[in-house]
Amino acid sequence: MILARRSIRTRLCGFIFLGRLSNVDKNELIEQYRIKHKNHESYGVGGSFSEIAELFDSLEPASSILDFGCGKGALVKQLRLMGFDAKGYDPAIRRFENFPDRKFDAVICMDVLEHIRREDVDDILQMMLEVDPKYIFLTISHTTAINHLPNGRNCHETVENPFWWWSKIGQNFPQWSAIGLEGFRPGTSRWLLKKSSEEQQ
Repeated sequence: MILARRSIRTRLCGFIFLGRLSNVDKNELIEQYRIKHKNHESYGVGGSFSEIAELFDSLEPASSILDFGCGKGALVKQLRLMGFDAKGYDPAIRRFENFPDRKFDAVICMDVLEHIRREDVDDILQMMLEVDPKYIFLTISHTTAINHLPNGRNCHETVENPFWWWSKIGQNFPQWSAIGLEGFRPGTSRWLLKKSSEEQQ
């Protein structure tokens, strides 16, 4: 079901760094997630093809995909088995902590953005553009998390409704088309963004 469409310029969660945090705060937060991943084997291993099925309708076989906030990389592995050129990025996981210096056909970001502080959301959305994707697929939770960091803080920093996220998407991708899709799970929304043909040239 398509909830909205207009022209405009989130699994058990992975984590992405927060651009405007001081180095001390950023490193502490990343360390909190590293401890969380180490102590809870099931944390950061979710994500399913059915959640991003609409993206596959747009991609060619062997397309390149960046899983942005990939957690332990379970979906990256599955995408590779399907024949995609898949890479992962997640600074809380040592083997995925380096942001790739290359282009990708698509970026997927599943259950990650709600972990970002409100003041850092724009920076993270802009970071996705650095790999020059044609498509971006977002899954976002709108509820507090059942999980907490070792220091007791709730894992979901930014709990906002879909209309707030719609505004953020419009501000950061003004020349992209965006389709709001029915949430795959209660309390979530999904968004398929496509770069305009003019920007792809």
